[in-house]
Amino acid sequence: MTNKELSQTIRAELKKHGYTSKTVSISIRSGGYGDTYIKAKVKDPKTDRSKVKAVLLRYRDVDIDERSQEILQGGNTFVTVDYEYGIFDAVAADWIPMAREAYDSGKEAVELFDGLYLYRDKFRAWVSESKSLTRRSCYSIENLAELIYKYAQFGTIAV
Repeated sequence: MTNKELSQTIRAELKKHGYTSKTVSISIRSGGYGDTYIKAKVKDPKTDRSKVKAVLLRYRDVDIDERSQEILQGGNTFVTVDYEYGIFDAVAADWIPMAREAYDSGKEAVELFDGLYLYRDKFRAWVSESKSLTRRSCYSIENLAELIYKYAQFGTIAV
């Protein structure tokens, strides 16, 4: 199957699941040794990246050496799904006051939502979910607002 045919097939599959070119863009490139790279960019901040990835992982085909567990060269198809850069800036802006209040509180632990906490020590801050043990470093108020948005929208910060 050519890259163009693969692209059309993937777009049709995504469309069946309700994703259009306005929500997800697809790029397919050939690499060395006959490898194929499928790269998807989620363009809508309300779209769950993990659900898009679940659809695209059906097209992943990677040969792994059974003994060493190394990826064998040649003929592999790799899939990556990422959010478009800056996609959450506008939607997370509504959460900045809450993020600023929590960040500036000076407390070592602040409950943001039921099950979502901001932790701090002298050198760093991180957000953690109690139900899944997922943690994300927090390096700014804007970043904290983005994590709060993700939790409010998707129920997890692991998207």
